[in-house]
Amino acid sequence: MYLKRALFFSAALMILGQCSAQAQTRVRLQADLSLTRLGQQVEALASGKAKYEARANFSKFSCEVEDLVFVETIAVYRGGTLLGFADVDGQGFADLNLDTRLGHRVPKMAAGNQIRVFDFDTGALIFTGRL
Repeated sequence: MYLKRALFFSAALMILGQCSAQAQTRVRLQADLSLTRLGQQVEALASGKAKYEARANFSKFSCEVEDLVFVETIAVYRGGTLLGFADVDGQGFADLNLDTRLGHRVPKMAAGNQIRVFDFDTGALIFTGRL
């Protein structure tokens, strides 16, 4: 009986150790994007968010904006680095999804990185936020 308990306890510690190691190699960052002053004037009802996740074997980033009326395409930047473009659909929604498992380039991100969303056609800054 003692041997069974000892083996069970050892197995549980190994599993917990693996879970703990996986949690330490995982980064999750999220930001609610704020409308800029110009964004408030042009797209007053719009909202957005950005998410970043990195694990040992992949990274992914997404930026979602909604309720855009006058913007047709957005350009998303992390600091000065262009991450990509997304078209705004008929309901005012745009979604940029990048995933290294799909062959996309996702730069390493850290807490405090600035995410900026521009109107591609006019170059106007619409949203900004920090991860």
